[in-house]
Amino acid sequence: MDATATDADRIDPLAWPADTTPAGALDVGMIEAVHRSDPDGHIVFHRKTGKAFPHVQSIRVRNLAQWIPQLLDELRLDSYMSVNLFAPPGPRHVRTADMCRTLCANFVDADHYKLGLSFEASVAVLYGAVAGHLLPAPSVVARSGRGAYALWVYAERTPATAEAVRLWNEIQARLVGLLERIGADPKAKDLARVLRTPGSYHSRAAARVHYVPSLTAAGDMIAYTLDDMFALVQVPVTWPPPPTLPEARPRELPSIKAQAAGEPMPEGSLYPGDDLPEGDRPQWRGPRARLWDLCRIAEGRGGLAEETCRHFWLMRFAQSLAQMGIHGAKVYALVALANERACRPPQEPREVHDACRAIEKPWMLASGQRPRQTRSDTIAAELGVSAAEARKLNLRVIMPPAERQRRQAEQRQATEARKRHKQDDRQARRERIRALYADWQATGRIPRNGWLAGELGVSPETVRRDCLALGLPIARRGRPGKP
Repeated sequence: MDATATDADRIDPLAWPADTTPAGALDVGMIEAVHRSDPDGHIVFHRKTGKAFPHVQSIRVRNLAQWIPQLLDELRLDSYMSVNLFAPPGPRHVRTADMCRTLCANFVDADHYKLGLSFEASVAVLYGAVAGHLLPAPSVVARSGRGAYALWVYAERTPATAEAVRLWNEIQARLVGLLERIGADPKAKDLARVLRTPGSYHSRAAARVHYVPSLTAAGDMIAYTLDDMFALVQVPVTWPPPPTLPEARPRELPSIKAQAAGEPMPEGSLYPGDDLPEGDRPQWRGPRARLWDLCRIAEGRGGLAEETCRHFWLMRFAQSLAQMGIHGAKVYALVALANERACRPPQEPREVHDACRAIEKPWMLASGQRPRQTRSDTIAAELGVSAAEARKLNLRVIMPPAERQRRQAEQRQATEARKRHKQDDRQARRERIRALYADWQATGRIPRNGWLAGELGVSPETVRRDCLALGLPIARRGRPGKP
């Protein structure tokens, strides 16, 4: 491993920058960085056209800058490159594992979209595993269009000997197993695998493929040796905390990470509304209101500091999501994001995992039952929510019993006041109807409902009911009738 890669204080946080590659061009520098360990090896390029996957060209690493401009028209759209390097191609241009010459990197191809996860949520899970000492920090993270790539690049030339291939395969199996929660493709772990070319255009996702490296303070990309990788994925390691992650979706809100502890957050900044099921089913209204209140409590306090409070809050957060029919990896991803944003400091990844597992019991998932919901009074007591805090944050359901009783009493008073006001209006309207009838009866006629409704500003049906209640004759249509 590079010497600087183990220095936690010198690792720059991974922020997702804008793609600065010129439009219509490939990111040649990123291609060279991934395959830097062997300048004489050949990168195999393919292009996807419908169901066909034809070979385009095999290019020596040292000749990339010369050949890429000549092949740009063929590689600009839906092109792929081999992760590892191969021997010079034969006349049939066959790319098989036994032709591999140099091992360049380990990788994971995560199809998080198949699980309903966003790119940001999958990256949060990835760096949660890094923070949990389950795997080393990736050298490169890429947005592949609909999915994501993570690559661990080798710092030195690693020939594809039988022993090296055996270790490489074990590392691949371990990485895919650790990241199955974000949709790591179990089939995408062979030597001859290809990934989308940096800077190419993904036609189906209508987006460019964007690779972003993890750099040290010296500006070098983090890199490993094969033996380092095998040791780091097999035994627990000490690694720097996860870097700052971008927001799940673009929002006009200040960065949650940049706020001081205890400083109130903007209302709605923690609420995962865009990731919740669409619709307004009656059984979702309670969990949705409870989830909103949990987020408002954390926002109003500027984060949760007490350890017991943090764990209880995460469990109730996961419980509300499960009540709305969200299960599996999506619950874990949303709870992991909430942990990063709301907890001061964040809980360990194992605590997040335990909170999700405590809610999603296997027998419940097998029978299709929803997990039980904790009473709102209990949540308020455990989180220490006072009546003043509930009023200040305008909480909907989580509040002390005394505050709930006060609000119910206010609602009853408001309902009674509306009833009294409605009765007074009805009494005044009927007195007005009597006066109008008296004026019309002096002429020997009956006013029709439409005219009375216009005079009183109510519907004809309301006039009809009032006349029946007063025992007055009704002229429904046409001209005023005779008595």
